[in-house]
Amino acid sequence: MNDIQVIENFIPKELQDEIENLVNSDIFEWKLYSGTLRKGLYDYENKIGIYDTWQLSHIFFYDGHPVSKYTNIITSMLYHIKNHTGNDYRKRLMKVKTNLLFPTNLNMDDNSCHIPHVDVHLDGCETILYYINDSDGDTFLFDEFVDPHFDKKFGGTHYKYENDKAIAPNKMTLNRRITPKKGTAIIFDSNRYHASSSPKITDRRFVINFVFSKNDLI
Repeated sequence: MNDIQVIENFIPKELQDEIENLVNSDIFEWKLYSGTLRKGLYDYENKIGIYDTWQLSHIFFYDGHPVSKYTNIITSMLYHIKNHTGNDYRKRLMKVKTNLLFPTNLNMDDNSCHIPHVDVHLDGCETILYYINDSDGDTFLFDEFVDPHFDKKFGGTHYKYENDKAIAPNKMTLNRRITPKKGTAIIFDSNRYHASSSPKITDRRFVINFVFSKNDLI
C-alpha cells in the first residue's frame, strides 16, 4: 500500500480520553532516550533542516509479545482498528510503543524535522501512527521508500550499512505534513521514510506507533 490514509475519530471518544489520561498520569512509566532514533543509525547528522532530540518512550509490545502492564488499552484499540480497516491486527502485531516529545531549546525553523527513518527496513509491513493529543510538531511523510531488495542484495542484512550507518537517500521529497490531532490515525507502509518534529506551542506531543505485518503471524 503506497497510499497514506488519514482517519479521524479512529477510536471512540471515551477511549481517546482514557488513553490521554493514562499517559498523562503519575503512574504511567516512561523511559528516557537520548534521541528519537538509535544514535548514529542514519547518516543525517549535521544536515541542514534535520535535528534530533531526547524523548520519552513506553513500549507496549515487542516482537509481538507484551512487555507492559498496560497492554489492555492496546488490545482495546485493536478491536476498533479492525472496525476501520477490516483487518484483525491482533494476529499481525509486531511492536507498539508510545512516544512523548517536549519543546526544545533548539532554534529550528518550521520546516525542520527529526531524522527521517523507516519503521521496518523490509517490505510487507504497515505502520499506524495514532495521535493521543492535539499538538503542534508535524509528522513529515516522504515519497521515498527503502529498496525492498536490499535484503537480498547485501547478504541477508536488513539494510545496507557503511561505517555502521544506514545508507538513506541523500534527498527527501516531502509528500505531506500532518499536524497531530487527538483521535486521528495515519496508516502507511512501514518502509516509507517519515519523521517527527518537536512541538513549539503545546507543552507535549504524544503518539502511539504500531507496526504490523501485512500477513498473519499467528
